[in-house]
Amino acid sequence: ESQIGMLQHYERTSRLLHEMPKVTIAAVNGACAGAGLSWALATDLRYAAESAKFVTAFATAGLSGDFGGTWSLPRIVGSARAREMYLLSDRVTAEEAERIGLVSKTVPDEELMPHVRSIADRLVASAPVVLARIKQNLNDSEDVSFAEALNREADRHVRTGGSADTREARLAFTEKRAPVFTGE
Repeated sequence: ESQIGMLQHYERTSRLLHEMPKVTIAAVNGACAGAGLSWALATDLRYAAESAKFVTAFATAGLSGDFGGTWSLPRIVGSARAREMYLLSDRVTAEEAERIGLVSKTVPDEELMPHVRSIADRLVASAPVVLARIKQNLNDSEDVSFAEALNREADRHVRTGGSADTREARLAFTEKRAPVFTGE
């Protein structure tokens, strides 16, 4: 029992990556295996260097999986592909990872961090309250009915629409300038 509790304690990192209001990004520049793959799967956006390789590795290690990978992977690449990746533990190249939707984009190795920084810069320039609510809506879509998702979307949409950041976005648009968001 103490081993289960300890693993559950460590697995909180996956929950934080998935549920925190900030957008999370994985930049994969090498081997991404086992728990490391599960952490990458828990992020909102994933990008890979051309040399990156992905493997669940659990079946060959005699383990069943941890850190939420068996929950995340089917939602990202589909059930059939996730089963194949977990049951066979075959390596997936970065090119294949992009093709199946495991990563959003594969770039040359030397371009990975500049590319990911440019994505992060775009996110930083966005209204944090809006991104947090979008992330909540997307996370809800994984667990609630369509009707409940609509209810939550409507509530968040109206609340976000009344925020200072939304007012700033509208004003900046009409004044043809970049918005300056305060997170309110």
